[in-house]
Amino acid sequence: MSHALAPRVPRALQRSIPVVLSLLLTGLGACGPSVRWHFDPRSADAQVRRAPALRMVYFRNWYSVECTRFEDDVLRDADVVAALRDVVCVMLSYDFDRPLADEWGVTSAPGAAVVDTGGRSVSAITGAVTRDEFLRWLDSALRIGRAAMEPPDQTPVAPPPPPDRVP
Repeated sequence: MSHALAPRVPRALQRSIPVVLSLLLTGLGACGPSVRWHFDPRSADAQVRRAPALRMVYFRNWYSVECTRFEDDVLRDADVVAALRDVVCVMLSYDFDRPLADEWGVTSAPGAAVVDTGGRSVSAITGAVTRDEFLRWLDSALRIGRAAMEPPDQTPVAPPPPPDRVP
């Protein structure tokens, strides 16, 4: 029995639905943890203004095999994703955003800089480094950046002595 409002699916499409679903599910199985990226520095700046946080700015080139390998082997690693959980991550084009890369000490792609809330580079790394090298650099840069964000220790000042009472 056919319903007048039911969409008609061609028979060829009906046969391909299981294949399409299996391809989608296979592709989803390959998806692992990933970093949440901003692709516009202004959106990252807005987030940092709402909730102060360090930024990790990653510079890449769309045509670079080294960048693609770095992203697959390092930036998608579960430990790297976990280390970047509280960091605002920005992905920029090295070719188009060269002034920022130069300002933050990134001299080629792939490269990254940890940037503080004031927009100053805490540390930069350049080149296709290994996962372990990247994690060591990131740990050091984040410790330095977080220490700089904390207010300086203030030694408690003793209250002034009470004024002498004159009888």
